Amino acid sequence: MIRSALLALDTTEASAVALEKAIGFCQYFSARADDSESPIHLTGIGVVDRSDIKRPKAVPVGATGFKIERDKALLADARRKVETLLDNFQARCREAAIPCSTAPCEGSPYEQIERVAHQHDVIFIGRDTNFHFETRDRSTDTLKRLLRDHPRPLIVTPPEDTGKRSIVIAYDGSLQGSRALHLWALLGLRRVETEIHVISVNRRESEAQQLCDEAMELLSHHEIPATAHPIASSQRAVSVLLERIPELEPRMIVMGAFGAGGFREHFFGTATKWMIKNCPYPMFLHH
Repeated sequence: MIRSALLALDTTEASAVALEKAIGFCQYFSARADDSESPIHLTGIGVVDRSDIKRPKAVPVGATGFKIERDKALLADARRKVETLLDNFQARCREAAIPCSTAPCEGSPYEQIERVAHQHDVIFIGRDTNFHFETRDRSTDTLKRLLRDHPRPLIVTPPEDTGKRSIVIAYDGSLQGSRALHLWALLGLRRVETEIHVISVNRRESEAQQLCDEAMELLSHHEIPATAHPIASSQRAVSVLLERIPELEPRMIVMGAFGAGGFREHFFGTATKWMIKNCPYPMFLHH
């Protein structure tokens, strides 16, 4: 059972959705906990990317002093923004009666989130992460590295929360897909009232059915009822998923961060990037 969560805070719309998702998540699963169990603790982390702000840049002769002063101003502004983010986070948690703490950090966003995340069960993060504030428009490096290297699962949120009534498990039989499914079940992340759907895509219907059966068997051991959707298609699995998923009105997609079979791509390749970029629903991802 999940006992703690880490929320990466920045100024993007996706991060605001991640905050509300994390709050709702902690409220629901804390309410389900036994009397002997403590509520889920939520930690908000805000990162000032000091090295990015102070990275060397070509400047005109005699402008070194200007750059030094500009860097100081940018650092001060970034620190103020992180402080505001963390203050707002704490206020929102108090309003929702969620136990919380904050982790203001300076350094590489990936390294800081990785360090703090080792103390938590799951990471919430907006898909358009940007810890550089006005120094860059957008950065997805942090998300890529967390998906690739970190042992904790991620719940990645889009800029708008359009999810509704179900959980969709995109299962391809890969090691990564199996890990994601198993960890999602072990952490007890199913809402009792939520429909569970398993989708497997393969060129052959029999193999798609076999993959669905494999996932359904594991879910049955955890007493999680689900509906199977084996799909025979020669199209790219990602295209099939994005076409079929909306009719199930999911509140979350569960899948491996990269996989084999129907979702085979290079590491953090086209399939994963395409899903994260185009999927309008939160995603539970693990490798």
